[in-house]
Amino acid sequence: MPYISKEEVKAKRTKIRSEFKTKDGWKLSVTGSHFSSINVYILEAPINMLINDVDSESVNVYYIEKHYKANEKAMKVLLRIKKIISANVEEEVYDGDYGSVPTFYFNIDIGRWDKPFKINKK
Repeated sequence: MPYISKEEVKAKRTKIRSEFKTKDGWKLSVTGSHFSSINVYILEAPINMLINDVDSESVNVYYIEKHYKANEKAMKVLLRIKKIISANVEEEVYDGDYGSVPTFYFNIDIGRWDKPFKINKK
């Protein structure tokens, strides 16, 4: 069963915020959800992170290189965030209908449904 503790989420949040500082124009939200996943929302950045003409978008963490190849700066940021939040994810295999289940899930979003992404040029 997927599980991530509050302490693990806090450690990952601290690591991400140490690399993407508010004073440099970054605003990120890193939260745990139901003790089974970690969510990263990039709310503001000094660069354009979006690939579509929208206010917010979900990032497919398995296709970052493919989807963001036209925006190399965004791709590097997303890959770095993915590396931090996916550290210590292991696959646990169950003999059931679900097959392989990770130790916890992770998601990256640019903006939120209720808070659009902003470019913050500081």
